[in-house]
Amino acid sequence: MLISLPALPPAALPVSGEGTYGFTRLDDHGRCRDAITFAALGWDASTRLSIAEVSAGVVRVAADPTGPVSLDARGRLCLPRALRDRIGLAAATPLVLHASPSTGVLDLLPPASMDAARTLLDGSRDVA
Repeated sequence: MLISLPALPPAALPVSGEGTYGFTRLDDHGRCRDAITFAALGWDASTRLSIAEVSAGVVRVAADPTGPVSLDARGRLCLPRALRDRIGLAAATPLVLHASPSTGVLDLLPPASMDAARTLLDGSRDVA
């Protein structure tokens, strides 16, 4: 016997310090959505945004009145193809999101940037 379960609300990783964390995946058009982190920043379809790679594949998105993109009507952010190609983001790539409401910045961290951070941390660990 199959039991139909109700849809769960979107989940976000716990709030830590000053920011809000979330998790999403890119769709086949380079779009991603996380209602909780975007709402923490106060973004909607009228918010103009700038997008740039800041380091090791980390993508930073910030509100910018002259920015070239905005969220679409469904609240999705589309990363430009040139940026996705340059840093190797394909459909279904998982992304950890960190929204910083005080600065209005969203950082998207793909697996490669997380691996680089892990390598850095492993190399700096003191072994007793």
